[in-house]
Amino acid sequence: MLSNDSFSNPNRDDDDLIWREAEDLIDRLDRGARDFSNLPNFEQEVADSLRKFTRCSGVSIHMRTDYRSLLIAKSGVSVFPTEKPSADQSKRLFVSRSLTQTSVLETEINFDQRPTTQQKRVFSETALALTELLLPFALRREISVLSNAMESLGQNHRLVEAFYAGDSVKETYHSIAKTIATLTNTDRVSIVRSNHRFQHGELNRKSGQLVATSVPTDIDPRARQTQELARLIHDDAARARYVRENEVQQIHVEIVNDDQGQTLAWIVLEQYSSTKRTIDLIECRLSPYQDLTARAIENAVSRDIASPNSIIKTLTEVKPIRWAQITLAFTVICLAMWFMKIPMRLSVPGRIAAASVVTKHSPTNGFVTKVHVVDGDQVTSELPLLELHSPELELVAQRLSSELATTATKIDALRSAGGESDTLQRSVKATVLKTEADGIRRQLELVRQQKDSLVLRSSSDGIIRQWDAKESLAGQVVVIGQPLLEIIDPNAGWVVELDIPDDQIGYLLTASSEDLSCSFRVLSSPTKVHQGIVSHIDQVAQLNEAGQSIVRANVSIQADQIDTFRRGANIVAKVDCGQRRAAFVLFRGLVQWWRTQDWF
Repeated sequence: MLSNDSFSNPNRDDDDLIWREAEDLIDRLDRGARDFSNLPNFEQEVADSLRKFTRCSGVSIHMRTDYRSLLIAKSGVSVFPTEKPSADQSKRLFVSRSLTQTSVLETEINFDQRPTTQQKRVFSETALALTELLLPFALRREISVLSNAMESLGQNHRLVEAFYAGDSVKETYHSIAKTIATLTNTDRVSIVRSNHRFQHGELNRKSGQLVATSVPTDIDPRARQTQELARLIHDDAARARYVRENEVQQIHVEIVNDDQGQTLAWIVLEQYSSTKRTIDLIECRLSPYQDLTARAIENAVSRDIASPNSIIKTLTEVKPIRWAQITLAFTVICLAMWFMKIPMRLSVPGRIAAASVVTKHSPTNGFVTKVHVVDGDQVTSELPLLELHSPELELVAQRLSSELATTATKIDALRSAGGESDTLQRSVKATVLKTEADGIRRQLELVRQQKDSLVLRSSSDGIIRQWDAKESLAGQVVVIGQPLLEIIDPNAGWVVELDIPDDQIGYLLTASSEDLSCSFRVLSSPTKVHQGIVSHIDQVAQLNEAGQSIVRANVSIQADQIDTFRRGANIVAKVDCGQRRAAFVLFRGLVQWWRTQDWF
């Protein structure tokens, strides 16, 4: 161990001497580390020894992580991590060693006088060695902190479980009472629930209801006394008499309020045995758990109020005059709903559609060879739209051409044949062959006309509506009658197509003969309401894509709204069906179900 003289040696500037002092200091503390069982004492010994050895103004040892800095030991005047460091960094020495992946152990030395380069080197090496010597102690400290944290977490977890234990509300109340009694070391804890009954600004006599006590009656007969607490919590004189008559040494009432300040319950803590514990001590023990206790009781009260038994009990406690008032009010409401009429509106889905649409269909089986238009093109009458090719027509044309050539050859052969004896016979054959040839030519003309029809042309002026015409049609095989393109007349405007459920179409048909108004919203712009008139209702029902029976209806749109829609946009409409009784409008679903039952 170094003597005091070695630290005050005037010849300390000698390099060999200062290195020997550093080695002696490290060896002494290394041997001492094996004898220290108290962490803070050894860490403080390291800080004090390092300050004496370096003759500095202060040494601080702290452990730093990403989220905290913990001071382990301090000797003299030191600069802490949260303070502003010295402006002269030459008077400051700082070393660190990694403790874990997320923490480091740091040693900081502050000097009054600037050390020499050799002294700074020796001090740095010494501080680094002593910091490494402290690493096991720092790890033990971290393990101790984590162990305490895990133990505290386990205790809090068990405490929360105790406050919320129990399958029923009654069991939860008793668990809360017993937990509070254990935490405060109180002889008896009772919970009185508020009934929330106010009269002239104050609670009436039945202001509370005892719901739980920490000492059941089958264990301690005196627990039956707590039945009186429900009426004593607001009466100081009666409470004093209760204390005298039941040999209660001390009593304290803790109020539990909700977020609005309304009283939910009272916690009554009683001491009925001779003990030195005071109510102040009990309040002090209860204070850390007040928030948790209040939340647990508020949760239990909410469950209690929502339980069927609580609702039935509340109804049974209603006074007859209140029942008469409720019955009268209900009768008036039912009569008003029966005689009063309100507008009835059906909510149905639909879509925006063009008022005038011409669909071009395939005239034959084949495939598309060329598409001349794209979506949005303006077209005029007789403008080519697309071209088709039919292999069947080509085969028919080739076959008819061959037959025509064969017939012509036969006619030429008859003309070149000589002889008088068969003149009449050749004339008859020639006439037959000419007739056959004429028939083949007419068939070829029909085939030519069909081939001309393979070039689909616009039948009117309009706009092409086929968003992927070239991608979906070019080179594709088509069959006769298949829709290929649509031409919309922009001057004809738009209509709304409604899909009215078949079981609700009767409300429209039985409505007034006047025009049925309709309001609708486009789903892509739901904030704007549009108006229209129901102009047509189909006479037959059909199945939609979902397999539901619907009836289509058209709604005409005002002219000033034409430019605001997109074809095919989905809408939700409300169709006015006239005035109906309020009871029927409000309970229409129930009425419809009742009418469909077999017994009706």
